[in-house]
Amino acid sequence: MSSLETNSIANNQKQMRSESNGILGQTRSFLLPDITDRRFWENLPDDYKKERLKLSEKALAEPWSEIQMSDYLRFSEDGNRVLFEEKFFKRRRMLTHLVMGECIENKGRFLSKIIDGIYLIMGETTWCLPAHNSYIRDTRQYTYPDVSRPVVDLFAGETGAILSVSEKLLRPVLNSQSPYINIAIDNALYERVLSPYLKFHFWWMGNGLEPMCNWTPWITQNVLLTAFTRPVCDDSDSKDNKITVMNNHTGDDLNIDSGTVSAFSNSIMSSKEIAECLSDKDGRVDPPDWKSKHLLPTRQELEKIYDSSVKSVHHFLSEYAEDGCCDEGAQYYSHAGLCLFGCLSILNDISDAFQRCYTGTKHHFEKEISCDRFNDSEEQTSEKTSSTKIQCFRDEFSSDAVKIHNIATYIMKVHVGDDYYINFADCSPHAGRRGAREYLFGSLVSDPSMMDFAAKDYRSETWEERLSVNEENLWYHVLNARCHEKMMKHSADHSPKADAWFPGTGLMVTRDSHYVLAAKAGDNADSHNHNDAGSFIIYKDNRPFIIDLGVGSYTKKTFSKDRYDIWTMQSQYHNLPCFYDSEGNLLMEHDGEEYRATNVSCSMDTSLSMFSMDLQNAYPGLDGVFNRIISFHKGSSDIDNASFDTLSESGAVSVEDHYDGNLTLVENIICYEKPETEDSCRDTSLSENAGFLPDKTGSCHQDNANSLHNIKEDKHIIRIGTIGKIKACGFSDITIEELPIADPRLGETWKHSCYRIRMTASQKDVTLSFI
Repeated sequence: MSSLETNSIANNQKQMRSESNGILGQTRSFLLPDITDRRFWENLPDDYKKERLKLSEKALAEPWSEIQMSDYLRFSEDGNRVLFEEKFFKRRRMLTHLVMGECIENKGRFLSKIIDGIYLIMGETTWCLPAHNSYIRDTRQYTYPDVSRPVVDLFAGETGAILSVSEKLLRPVLNSQSPYINIAIDNALYERVLSPYLKFHFWWMGNGLEPMCNWTPWITQNVLLTAFTRPVCDDSDSKDNKITVMNNHTGDDLNIDSGTVSAFSNSIMSSKEIAECLSDKDGRVDPPDWKSKHLLPTRQELEKIYDSSVKSVHHFLSEYAEDGCCDEGAQYYSHAGLCLFGCLSILNDISDAFQRCYTGTKHHFEKEISCDRFNDSEEQTSEKTSSTKIQCFRDEFSSDAVKIHNIATYIMKVHVGDDYYINFADCSPHAGRRGAREYLFGSLVSDPSMMDFAAKDYRSETWEERLSVNEENLWYHVLNARCHEKMMKHSADHSPKADAWFPGTGLMVTRDSHYVLAAKAGDNADSHNHNDAGSFIIYKDNRPFIIDLGVGSYTKKTFSKDRYDIWTMQSQYHNLPCFYDSEGNLLMEHDGEEYRATNVSCSMDTSLSMFSMDLQNAYPGLDGVFNRIISFHKGSSDIDNASFDTLSESGAVSVEDHYDGNLTLVENIICYEKPETEDSCRDTSLSENAGFLPDKTGSCHQDNANSLHNIKEDKHIIRIGTIGKIKACGFSDITIEELPIADPRLGETWKHSCYRIRMTASQKDVTLSFI
């Protein structure tokens, strides 16, 4: 972002504060009905409350996890992230479910355990994960946390949001137990989140010089929640005077006649009075109740947080192309696009200028306008949003209105069916179910099809999915409660998904009634990057046909200089060729922005989609030209299998690779269902466990790859389980390898082994057809 743009943003923010007379930091809703709002909590549907209370009761019965420093140190010792993180996240999930249960029931049944959880979390040495314990981007993590310099990472921010929303929802109840609970929470939030945010620049805040990722909106949203759910310290208080004075109790306060008490005590006499009775002038007495430290943000600090958050959102948006594609993948949309929605939603609530876009009047924070907005009937909401379409962004984000709309609807365009999504990079094909945040984002950008999509998916979910049992963020659960009944009753009119082309990232998604094809050009410098420029994915009847494996469990190695030693990151474990020289040395794609597809062309119509690119630049030092053309013949599901087997028909999808260099091209295809060669292949020779070209990757996974068989012929038919077939033309050898799925994260998607088909090219032009 240029200095001119930065100055423009600053001037715009200054104007907004002038328009709103600096009114920040008073009572806001953020769609947060506290426990005293019995109309809201008691009017939730009975089945919803019943299922919610089951989760709360389960949390009530479970012990709090015990976290030791030795658990934290495992990351630095052996790279293990899971041991510490499982205990860390369990605490936050339990607290969230307990708070929801107490708000619904309001009987105090969960309160004692809630307070235990709050103090356990506040007592943690750090809220930053060991994998994130550094101050400079992409530098080595410190072994131990420095408690004097808290790092605001993803989950320090998330923890701040969970505690702040918990306190906001339960404030009257907690205060009735003791005001010290609320004070302790406020102090922890200020010291661990707000003060570092105000004092230091963390890389994810953005400065216009380095790329942003999902960290930016995710943490910014949670900092906003943390800050703007707090009571406000009067601006007249200095930083050293952020205190609440507790009463100094005297005999007069307690209505006790001090003359009837034989012993001196601060409970009935002031310290000064006691001191006057001492014979020794240096005698010491019990001190009076001293002032409690109560750290709260001032109005000036809230304005600074507002300004900084707006700048961060601008930096994040500048990373996106106009098409709104999330290069981190559909799974990270929940933390990128949806947290952008969170930022915009909160900024709308706290900004007078934003609120006028919805109400046309001055916004007074003591009124829960935003709550009323989403409690309107759908017809009223539609009327409001259509008349002010995207105008809610006019003051700060008017130039990005189309981009924000495209970011919101991206998730629809990469949806395959059921719970499958197009996945590249670290994304899983099970990218999560849709719910309240998608529904509200659709409302915010006035897109009825997005609201239809979210509501339809929500209604198809199990209760476990609807209630997001593994989600820690309490605010999301409150939004879910607000929107549950509306989504269940929403009359969806969701039109069939259309083809999508995202030129900013080079992603094509095209489909007919049976097939969904996705292909990626782009470069190898995406956030959560895999070396996969030129790869493709095919689904048939909502089943995975040709797949992208995704990523295994995160370890210390995952985000280090050794990332591409991990087998799932390498191009040879994507649907891409690799190359060998005469000595068997392997050449794969390389990471970096310069390793990319070039001369990219995409065309799509009702009958044919074509995607072509040159890929020689994705491979370091590759001689010659390497071109790939991917074609999708729509409506080809009725191709006669016999014709296909006799090689007289193309498939629904065809991939043509042309390479005119001196190396040996070896095609790699990854599939989920077990592949088998068919006897109809002419003149094939089959040998069990036959060898193949040597692999020079040094990959730890290579030892686990099990060659099933090898055949030699130029043209082959390969059956992929019960889902379809591949016709391979121009190849001399085919080897099928089993890829055992032992990693827990991969195993969440792939319930059994996956397979890699390796085919050695026998000519410059090779073709793969899929049906």
